[in-house]
Amino acid sequence: MAENHVVFRLRSSDVVHGFSLKDFGVFITEGIQPGKSTLVTFRADKTGIFTFSCNSICGDKHENMQGTLVVKA
Repeated sequence: MAENHVVFRLRSSDVVHGFSLKDFGVFITEGIQPGKSTLVTFRADKTGIFTFSCNSICGDKHENMQGTLVVKA
């Protein structure tokens, strides 16, 4: 598989959030501040379906803050 570099621009519109993509060792622990962009760059060196989530308790819907990254060859 070719090395795929991925860049996410993360931005919060309400409260401080975190970001975790465990399968690629990506963890934002300092917080994604409201109104500011945070860039996350990593190499997607494996294919599959991977779950990412907020890793900072951000409110009563925190457990629903997750998504999916699909990496294809």
